Amino acid sequence: MKRNRKYWKTSAKAALRGNWIIAIAGMLAYMVIVGMIGLGDSRKMTRLATAVSRIIFFGGMGVVIAK
Repeated sequence: MKRNRKYWKTSAKAALRGNWIIAIAGMLAYMVIVGMIGLGDSRKMTRLATAVSRIIFFGGMGVVIAK
């Protein structure tokens, strides 16, 4: 009986971990698509503002991945 509980406990943890990974990857993909297409802001941006926002976004993503 204890062996069966241990299996379900580890199985549930793995399933939850997998769901979190899928959710985070989906949110990241959505953020990149919205950021690249420009759907998040209806105002016009200058080329400098566009470049700086991309550097900040992808640079921040790089820092998070590195840690």
